[in-house]
Amino acid sequence: MVDQTYSFDRALALRKNLFSATKEKHRLVEEVFDLHTKLDEGKLIHLYRSLLITRSAFSIHLEHLEKTLGIKTYNSSLIRELQKDIGRQTLEKPVVNDKLNATNLSVQIGIFYVLSGSSMGAKVILKKAQGLDLGSSFNYFHELVKTSDSQMSTLKKLLNRPDIVADKVIHSAHQTFDFIYLTATSDL
Repeated sequence: MVDQTYSFDRALALRKNLFSATKEKHRLVEEVFDLHTKLDEGKLIHLYRSLLITRSAFSIHLEHLEKTLGIKTYNSSLIRELQKDIGRQTLEKPVVNDKLNATNLSVQIGIFYVLSGSSMGAKVILKKAQGLDLGSSFNYFHELVKTSDSQMSTLKKLLNRPDIVADKVIHSAHQTFDFIYLTATSDL
């Protein structure tokens, strides 16, 4: 039997390490979207397209995580909402990120950490958007807010698993932030 105190302490330490280790990359991603200043239609569409590409590229990793552990990452429903928001059902060029092992649990958790963490920012963006006359819809952000508690609960449980390798979790979180940044700074 696993000592729950040890696991909780380990999970908390890993979460703090993840936050600390990815803080600069997180800042760079936020900076490229520039959502802290005035929110406008162009910024929103750019964000939606970048997130659609990212979530699609890592969908195989998250599907493996869901099937293996019987959990919900909500990635499929979030992709559908992004497609609604940009009025497109598919990407011009489907993207798959094959640099990270899709079947490795630690890799999957690092990816989920980055993508589930964006749910906290969704509430802020929705609040900023109130009263603005933007042509875009906010299906994605509403779905993200709706699922955020469940995603955070799932993340805590995943980080509590004794069979994950912290360095791999952190590495894949770095790679996920890098992918988002490169996607956002490329010609979409």
